[in-house]
Amino acid sequence: MASPIELPITPGEPVVNIHCDTASLYIFRNDIVERYSGEPSIELTYENCIFNELNIRNNDPHKFKNVSVIFINCFIRDIVVEGVNEPNININFLGCIIAGTIEGRANLSVHFVNCVVGRDGLTLTNIKHCAISYDARAITAERKWVVSDFDTFISEQQRINLIDCRDIDFKGNLSDEVYRKPMEIALILNFMTTELCKANITGCVLDDLTISGNPQGKIAINMVRVGGIYLRDLIPADALTLYDVKPKATYYRGTRFEIHGCNLDKVWFDNVDFAGFNSVSFFRTKFAKTTFTACNLPENYISFEKFKALENIHYPEARTENYNKDQYEIFLQLKKSFESTGNYYEAQKIQSAAHEALRKIETISSWDRAILSINNVTNGHGLSIKKPFLLFLGNTIVFYVLYLLSIGRIFNSNEVDLRLIGYYFQFIDLTHRNDFLVSSVDQTNWSMCIDFFNKIIVGFLIYQFIAAFRKYGKSL
Repeated sequence: MASPIELPITPGEPVVNIHCDTASLYIFRNDIVERYSGEPSIELTYENCIFNELNIRNNDPHKFKNVSVIFINCFIRDIVVEGVNEPNININFLGCIIAGTIEGRANLSVHFVNCVVGRDGLTLTNIKHCAISYDARAITAERKWVVSDFDTFISEQQRINLIDCRDIDFKGNLSDEVYRKPMEIALILNFMTTELCKANITGCVLDDLTISGNPQGKIAINMVRVGGIYLRDLIPADALTLYDVKPKATYYRGTRFEIHGCNLDKVWFDNVDFAGFNSVSFFRTKFAKTTFTACNLPENYISFEKFKALENIHYPEARTENYNKDQYEIFLQLKKSFESTGNYYEAQKIQSAAHEALRKIETISSWDRAILSINNVTNGHGLSIKKPFLLFLGNTIVFYVLYLLSIGRIFNSNEVDLRLIGYYFQFIDLTHRNDFLVSSVDQTNWSMCIDFFNKIIVGFLIYQFIAAFRKYGKSL
């Protein structure tokens, strides 16, 4: 490798094939400003270069309307951009392999097209405009002139950390080929400034997506396939929209959706596939006023077990002392959110999940727990008409057989009496007389007890059937 150098500045003429350990680019040296002072804009291009370390600085004012620095097919192991105080400076990376830190002081604009992030990750801080776009089919081109094990290199997780960037535009490609073999990108958005920030994440296949802080502008997450999405300590001041968000089709870990310590009153979940994630966690989060539309939730309250209240979703066994109570409160908030949009179908399912979580709370009385358990078994907390119907058939058949045994009408030496089949329908009639089959004199203690308890159980199951059947006609 060559010794440390200062990159040449030749506007309009590309600089190619520079290989060195350390390079510096001072955009506005005095001689450059004097030489090109009559130009409204300048463009600096560097192509097919390799830098172990690249420093870009600008501490002096300039007189140019626009300044563009372009790196094409370069390998930059560690880039450091700092001290860029002047506006209208654009740094563009096309087909590069890059890692390092870029600090913009709210003036710099940075663009990445079909770039691969190195193992040390890429951090962008305080950038005025950040645009990142990629197409995995274009990225997988041969680049063995830089990295011999490029196929392995690109399969590793690429960590992109965007801190207090004012305008973020992140675009991918959701075509079938990319969907099956996506890059492993971990995107982190952190909003700590009180300045207006906005972000648009569209058409991406991501390994992880993390959003935190207090964004002051609109955040839109559209058509994203993600292995893990994490909203942590997030309090949006403006609208945050998640549209068509689904778990990644193939993922080496279980897919996760974590919401931790957030206030989501201004968040809209639209067509989010919560049911598709292996684990969903809400912890110390306010979302009673959150809007949910066309979201996929688990089909029954048993599947709602994946909705947890974990302090850290990566450690599902580390549960708080009031875990079941926290889970119950989560379901109450979710139910209220779905009711507010008129989605009573999903609200009913969430209410049943809330009842099941309530049943597991140790502090409730044994009588309340018994009521909830019986409702769970007999009609699925008001959702299932199948359960009471099958229980009705099974119960009445068993009790009818026992009743016939108690009066000696079956399993005796007499021929089979087919009329007993017709008498079954009188037996299940709650208003039938005690002597509908035999006279009162021929009744036994066992037959009267069996008939009595059968009427009680049948009446209860009919009530549970009707309660479940009217689930769409009753108020929650």
